[in-house]
Amino acid sequence: MAKKRIYLTVLISVILCTCLIAGCGEEESDSVNPNGEDTNVSNNNDSDSTPTSTGSWLVRKVIPDSPFKPPSIEGVVDGIVAELNKVPHNPQMKLSFMPKELTGFWETTIDGAADAFTELQVISTTVAPEEADVEDFDAGAAQAALIDERIAQGYAGIGVASHNDTIVPSIDAAVAAGMTVITFDSDEPDSARQLYIGTINTSAGKTGGETLANLLGANTGTVIVLGFDDIGWVGGYERTHAAADALTAAGQTVSIYHTDWTDQSLNEAGMVEIMQTADPPVIGCIGVFSNAHLCASAADIAGVADSVTNVAFDFEAETIAFMEAGKISATHVQRQYYMGYVVPYLLYASQVLGMDQVRTLAAGIMLDAETIDTGLDVVTPDTLDVYYTFMNSLTL
Repeated sequence: MAKKRIYLTVLISVILCTCLIAGCGEEESDSVNPNGEDTNVSNNNDSDSTPTSTGSWLVRKVIPDSPFKPPSIEGVVDGIVAELNKVPHNPQMKLSFMPKELTGFWETTIDGAADAFTELQVISTTVAPEEADVEDFDAGAAQAALIDERIAQGYAGIGVASHNDTIVPSIDAAVAAGMTVITFDSDEPDSARQLYIGTINTSAGKTGGETLANLLGANTGTVIVLGFDDIGWVGGYERTHAAADALTAAGQTVSIYHTDWTDQSLNEAGMVEIMQTADPPVIGCIGVFSNAHLCASAADIAGVADSVTNVAFDFEAETIAFMEAGKISATHVQRQYYMGYVVPYLLYASQVLGMDQVRTLAAGIMLDAETIDTGLDVVTPDTLDVYYTFMNSLTL
């Protein structure tokens, strides 16, 4: 069977106030010209990119106060806005945002990026590779091709959530061409990318472990960590072991259950067995990824739901249902909206103000010269409604 790649592209042009869906690669659509360029930006490739306006041209939308509104991130963006308003605006700048996918977890990052692009009043595209009728499809290679296209089309910057290190040569080429490249959520530290922004796995895992330890209090026993115990996925391994270390430090006996991503029922069955046979008995379970709800379903099947305290990560529908039923006591939610929202500001500011000034402005949320931590929100059943209200306010 011949290989065939289809890319699904969402194009956002705040200049034209339109949103298009187009295909790229070997198949053309009405929104893509025969050279593979996005039609809403191709007419600007040869335009004058001289900044055209000064004054307070940049105004942020108002985000209502909430316990979940992160003051450190908000302060950084406000500082960038203040500096950008001191220099002329460049509405011809072309920026791109590349999540791994356009649905699920990534939708909220796309919402954040769209708001930032609108405020910055630049030419922008949001794009991700989509697999369709493909043999041995390589999402990293698809991302690399999309980055290469943006180099050819004269983009000034791109934010990318990496599928794999196949994209490293394209990142390096983009930086060599004068683009700013910022990775988010999934990093490529061995590339020439200038910044990474996202949830830091070691601190996230530690926070999750401490949340469960605090809920268990003086009660000790076996605690299951549903995670990833293979160093081949460094981020997953780091989050898993940071949670395990925090629980061990609290006096718990830790059993790491290695996630099988190909068959979630195996994870559930494996944890059921541990819950029925462990010595000392299982008193807690933490899932450090989106399948964390399996902790609660396994406890139900094992008949130990009343004696096991469960803690989760992410905001999957199954997790929320178990929280509402009182079977998951807390979940740790990445700030996807802010991940997406901050990236365009960093891309634009780096081109206008320079990366050194950007790093100075972002110092309050930087762990080192290349790493920005967006942190986590800890949501409990009691704060679910407050969290929903805040998240809805972000997308109004």
